[in-house]
Amino acid sequence: MSKRYCREISNIGYIPCTLRSLVEELYNHPSFFLENTDVEYLNHHELDLKLCEIHQKLKADNYFHEAMKIRGNRGLILNALEELRLSLDGTSIDNLKLEDPHKSSSLIELYTLYRSEDLADYSKVFFSVLERLKIGKYDSLLRDIRITFLDDVEVVGYEKVLIELLEEKISITRFSSKEIDADLSKVSCSSSITANSSIRNTFRWMHENKFTSDNTKLVALNYDLYANELYKLKEEMPVYLERGLKCSNFSFFESFMTTLATQNKNNKEQDIFLNIVESLVRMRSEEKEQTELFRVFYKLVLNIVSDLKLASNIYLDLKIPIDAYEILSKEVSDLNFTSIDLDLDQTGLTLCSLDDCYALSCENIAVLGLEHGNYPKRQKIDPLLKKNERDLINKSTDAILIVDAYRVEDMLGTLIKNSSGQQLLTYESHNLETGKLKVPSTFFNKVLKAQGKEIKIENIYDLCNVKEQYVTDLKEQGVFLNTLSNEGLMTSINNQASKLYSKEVEDIDFGVSDNFKKDLSASSLENFYHCPYRFNLRSNLKVYPPELEEVDKSYWLDAMSRGTFLHKAYENLLKPFCVDDGLYSEYLGNIKDADIKKAIEGALDSKLNKEVTFREYNLDVPEYVRQEELTEMSENLVTFLAQEIEKNDSFYPIAHEYEFNFKWVLDGVELLFDGLIDRVDTDGKGNYRVVDYKTGKNPFKSEKQYLFVIEGKKLRDPYKVYFQHALYTKALLESEFSKDIKSIEAGYYFTSDRGDWTKVYHDGQTPEKKFENILKTYISEASTGKYFKNSTQCYYCDYKQICAGKQEKRERIDFEQLVNLKNAVMED
Repeated sequence: MSKRYCREISNIGYIPCTLRSLVEELYNHPSFFLENTDVEYLNHHELDLKLCEIHQKLKADNYFHEAMKIRGNRGLILNALEELRLSLDGTSIDNLKLEDPHKSSSLIELYTLYRSEDLADYSKVFFSVLERLKIGKYDSLLRDIRITFLDDVEVVGYEKVLIELLEEKISITRFSSKEIDADLSKVSCSSSITANSSIRNTFRWMHENKFTSDNTKLVALNYDLYANELYKLKEEMPVYLERGLKCSNFSFFESFMTTLATQNKNNKEQDIFLNIVESLVRMRSEEKEQTELFRVFYKLVLNIVSDLKLASNIYLDLKIPIDAYEILSKEVSDLNFTSIDLDLDQTGLTLCSLDDCYALSCENIAVLGLEHGNYPKRQKIDPLLKKNERDLINKSTDAILIVDAYRVEDMLGTLIKNSSGQQLLTYESHNLETGKLKVPSTFFNKVLKAQGKEIKIENIYDLCNVKEQYVTDLKEQGVFLNTLSNEGLMTSINNQASKLYSKEVEDIDFGVSDNFKKDLSASSLENFYHCPYRFNLRSNLKVYPPELEEVDKSYWLDAMSRGTFLHKAYENLLKPFCVDDGLYSEYLGNIKDADIKKAIEGALDSKLNKEVTFREYNLDVPEYVRQEELTEMSENLVTFLAQEIEKNDSFYPIAHEYEFNFKWVLDGVELLFDGLIDRVDTDGKGNYRVVDYKTGKNPFKSEKQYLFVIEGKKLRDPYKVYFQHALYTKALLESEFSKDIKSIEAGYYFTSDRGDWTKVYHDGQTPEKKFENILKTYISEASTGKYFKNSTQCYYCDYKQICAGKQEKRERIDFEQLVNLKNAVMED
């Protein structure tokens, strides 16, 4: 929740806080130490244990019974129960009526047990503070405090009463940002390619305008990212990080997490694991030769480990399984150093979040990270109680729950309105990993409107100087295009790179090549049908997109490599059945945890590419990151097995990663195909299925449909083609299974929660017949030697940096070749 307020203290200024932190500060004041001993404020482990005890008292058919077996769900349920308690102040919910009577009775039972336990959670602490306020116990403490509430503060139930009591006793200013009339006509806008570049470009803006840290504030829309980058520059100029800095930005964090993963691997007994970790952390927290920050980190970790160690014994007594390694990893990852820990000077250049400062007056501001998704953001109500249910609770009981999601309409507009000086808006224009353009925030539309310009993406690029700034930032960082090709083509590409994103871009609508690619795969053909020009660069000329970024150590496997790993794990799990006789259902039922682990270990030892195995890949990534991803993929494999058991029918697998190689002569041209079919199933009666695993989102609308093409709704991605199901069908007809084949179903199996574990099969004429016509169109168009650009594919293209065309000049041009290709894949 974002119940925001800020305190103004002499000589310091405004300190952003939350209403909850104010309540806890008042409750824990030393003056009330003896009084508080009667009500011990529970930590999150103790609260979770209390919820576990409540869970064990619930009836087995309670709506929330299964959900409460999971620790994360218990946290959500506690939030909802606290909110109910704050909204009811002791009154009953016995008359509660929801649309689902079962959920009504279950919530009544759960809330009644929660109230009977009288947990010392935030709601209990809140009512203690409220009572003390009413009888004047805080009057002397509040005398020197002034509070500004930012906007219409989001309050829960009786928190409104607390605010009204505070208004009677101290000076409170209420700030409303509903009416926004900020002048955006003179706002400066810029772009950069990295967070570091954004900050350095901001320094230049400050220098050019002779601004100082006394009259300028940096406002980050992605605080953690920019805090780390600014901290790195603290030797160049004094800086102050209002929210501090995540501990995960320091090398000793990675070292500890790697140690934690190793200890978890070597010590399967949870109590031994915690004892060893506690001993190691305690020792490191006292190492005098280390930095003070190092010792602070280990003292924070020691508190976490000690709390969990105490709680784990109770979990064990209650026979509740927990994963100590998982809990420690998450809690340590969330640790934060304060500005005091970091020894930062409050007079330094200040970085704050938009939430903390949007209603406070300031002179000059630079807003960092103004990309789509960073702004605007909507606050979410706790998902456990839906909007219509909240309304019904309020109507059938005395509760006063929030029904609509809390939202400040225009924080950024408010910030600019309150700025008496100049403003700079900047965003990161490129994803350096892919080379793709990022989408700027829609707030730039307001700036364009205020400056009398047409609202379109090209004008935002001009407004933020995207094209020229891209080249400037690259030169500053010493990063250059990495293209692999022959010397003549390299010269051509370098010539184009010199004009990269400049205003003097050649208008070339097609590429030329004498090569006629005849060894094909489904993916290369899909590439051709999306954009022949891109196909020519990659497949004919062997030019590859630029690699502009160092390895990102926050993850181990990218999406493609992760898919390859899971494919191999699926194969390892089911391949033994493919070479043995027996019933598939019996085989699935006999798979044990050890078999799951063996499948994962086998995948680790398999080749990611010609050079390395998965086990050898990306060794610079911290071990705990690898372990977390391996845990996720192991869970995926468990779900994969469960889905195989649940959806088992008369078909069973006979091959995984089935290799094929065949020739196909069409219109006098011999085409060569080779590859791997992820999976082949049969029912033993001549009916076959060929399946390609997909680990992403399922784009298809039904489980049986025309699969060659999906029409999109946006100009930038009007259609996507799929050829694997058709190529695999033809490959099977050319295989040793061909004599037995009566029918073939071909399609895709989306093996993830994102894909909803759905199997989608082609519906229509046999796919290999349609594929034959598609290949004839390829032969006809590719043999001309001209490879036209498809402007609808530019938005997500990896080749922006080496494609010299002007997209806006071609966006309404349908070259005959492109029309022919599109018509070839459409349903007859």
